[in-house]
Amino acid sequence: MRYDFSCPRCGAAKELVVPMSDVASRMRVVCDECDVIMERDFSGVRVSKGRKQYSRKIVSDSLAMNPDQITEHRRLFPNIEVTKAGQPVFDNYTEHEAYLKKCNIVKKPKSKKRRGERIA
Repeated sequence: MRYDFSCPRCGAAKELVVPMSDVASRMRVVCDECDVIMERDFSGVRVSKGRKQYSRKIVSDSLAMNPDQITEHRRLFPNIEVTKAGQPVFDNYTEHEAYLKKCNIVKKPKSKKRRGERIA
């Protein structure tokens, strides 16, 4: 799991990647600059006005296109970044859902498993 910390004295930032078994609230991270115990920084969890931001960009392999189609795609969707391999990249949930809707792509709902039941 990724945890961000910031120093209350000098403002230095630090990112730690540790197993979920290590509880972040119990971790004592010391600033390399001024030897003060750093505080957990929750600004990395981005949510703004009901528009959920992804913490990291989503590169979609399932929506990838032929590289010859990238120019046309950029004309139709100028705000959607595309990798050289033709994979669209999404920053937030709203943008992702709008893209699927405009392309007439319907997500298949996940099948729900009842207790003790196997899904084929």
